[in-house]
Amino acid sequence: MENRSKRLARDVRVLARDARWAFKDTADDLSDRIMSAGSTAYNAARDGIGTCMKTTDATIRTHPYAAMALALGLGMVVGFLALRNK
Repeated sequence: MENRSKRLARDVRVLARDARWAFKDTADDLSDRIMSAGSTAYNAARDGIGTCMKTTDATIRTHPYAAMALALGLGMVVGFLALRNK
């Protein structure tokens, strides 16, 4: 009977150790997948923002007076809205 108890205790320890390693491997794999997805999303956003910045720069250089008028108009609208809420 004592031999069976020792064997059972040893088996439980082995199972616990194996479960811990299985969980660690799964957690590491999930962490790697999340990091990869985040990196991919970051790179895509960075590329999209770079394209947008280049397009905006080209448009402003092509139409500088229209860009200044638009900036002035938007600034006035934001100013009026800010004063209206006070």
